[in-house]
Parts: sequence; C-alpha cells; structure tokens
Amino acid sequence: MKALLMAAALMAPAMTLAHGADKKIEASTFTPTQLIGKLNYKNKMHSDLGSLAKSQASNAKVRDFGEKLVKDHQQLESDLKTYAKDVGISLADADRQFQNAMETQTTGEPTKSWKAKADEKLDRLRALKGVQFDRQFLSDVSEGSQRMVSFLQDYKAKQSDQKLKGLVDQFITTLRGHQREAEKLQGSLPSA
Repeated sequence: MKALLMAAALMAPAMTLAHGADKKIEASTFTPTQLIGKLNYKNKMHSDLGSLAKSQASNAKVRDFGEKLVKDHQQLESDLKTYAKDVGISLADADRQFQNAMETQTTGEPTKSWKAKADEKLDRLRALKGVQFDRQFLSDVSEGSQRMVSFLQDYKAKQSDQKLKGLVDQFITTLRGHQREAEKLQGSLPSA
C-alpha cells in the first residue's frame, strides 16, 4: 500500500502537467513579480493564437475572433507594461522568475519542460487545417481562458494590493469574454 501511495505521489506532477500547468501551481505560491511574468507569457500565447487564427482559420467569424484576440491582448500588454513600470517590476525579471517557478514546481516531468509542451501544443494546432483547425483553436482558447480565469480568481482572493487586483480584473474580464465567444463560435461550426 505504501508503495502504491508513493507511486501515485510521484506521478501526480506529470498527470497535473498533462492537464494544464495552471492547475499544478497554486495561485497562492506566486509572488506579484511571478504573476506579472505569467500574465506576460499567457498574454503572448493568446496573441500568437489569435495571429494564427487570422491566417489559418477557414471560417470568417473565427478569423475575426482571432483578430479580436490580438487586439485585446495588445491592450492587456500595454496595461501590464504600465503596471509593471509603475511598481518597478522589470518584465524581463518577471519572465525569468515565472519560468523559474514553473521549472521548480513542475519537477517530475522527466522528458519535457512545461514550455516545450506548450510549444508542441501550438505546433499541433499549426498542423491542422479547415474546420479541424477552427474547432481545436476555439477549444484551446475556451479551455485556456477558463483555466487562467480560475487561477486569477484564486490569486486575487489572496491579495490586498488594489492596483494588482485591478490588473487581474482586467485580465479576468477579457478572458471570460474570449471564453464565451469561443464557446458561441464552437456551436456555430458545421458538425464533423
């Protein structure tokens, strides 16, 4: 029994990572600087997804949604940079601290880092065409936004810094809108 519990404990990090790194690391363990790094990383990822959809989606509404993602995340990037500057956080330092937190918190992943897995997921999406791309893109945006909103709500609940809470609220509001739009568009696509 003890061996079974030990094996389960050792597998937990890998299983959690496979279901999304956002669920692996508790929001309460992030410093404000690490959060800024995470927001910066996720913001760039969603902007990249939007750019990919603009060029690769087969459905015009999905392409338009990709454009909206890019614009919304450009605005969030601007807000993030302003916040970081106002509180004296270097984005380069925040990115490093976030990456270090991810690497140390997701140990147990013997072959691939969290970043390599994220890159692979984007590469798989790039390989899809037509309605398959549209469906997977919308699914990725919906699921990713949902995970990030959940993480940010947990983080916000443990914060007293009102300015940081305001920034987090901007991300939550934008990501919820993206999740809703992605789900709406998923329902409008032709069945497989």
